[in-house]
Amino acid sequence: MHIVIAIASLLGVVAFWLIRARSAADAARELTDAAETVGGALRRRKFRKAAETAKLDQIADPREAAVVLLVALARVHGDLTDRQRAAIADAAGRVMEVDNPTELIVRARWLTEGTTDPANLVLRFTRLFRETLGIEERRQLVDLCRTVSGLEGPVDPIQDNAIRRLTERLGL
Repeated sequence: MHIVIAIASLLGVVAFWLIRARSAADAARELTDAAETVGGALRRRKFRKAAETAKLDQIADPREAAVVLLVALARVHGDLTDRQRAAIADAAGRVMEVDNPTELIVRARWLTEGTTDPANLVLRFTRLFRETLGIEERRQLVDLCRTVSGLEGPVDPIQDNAIRRLTERLGL
């Protein structure tokens, strides 16, 4: 009888450790799945950033770059207001002599989707502005940036930082 009890005990111990090993394997699988999910999210985010960069790098017209920058400054705290949209459209039509400012604003809204800091756009567009704009046109651009930023209240520190960077990088 004691042999049967020993065999049963041995089987119980083996079953206990098999169940524990299986639980550990399941936990390891779940951890691996979580790591793959996080890795996938990081890869998707990196790809999205690269795609955004690519579409901004295709801008070769300083007027379009200026409208994109103005829209980004206006959108620091949400979508464009009617006053901001009207001011940007007026500037694009009157100062920049754009034929269809509304269409350009729509494109600029699309290009700035997800942009949180307009200072990044300043860094991206500075070379284009320096190569194509004269000193007076650069001053007009900075003035337009200040005007659009201050339409819906005081200028935000994010907007102020972007305008200061633009002023410095344009040599004003």
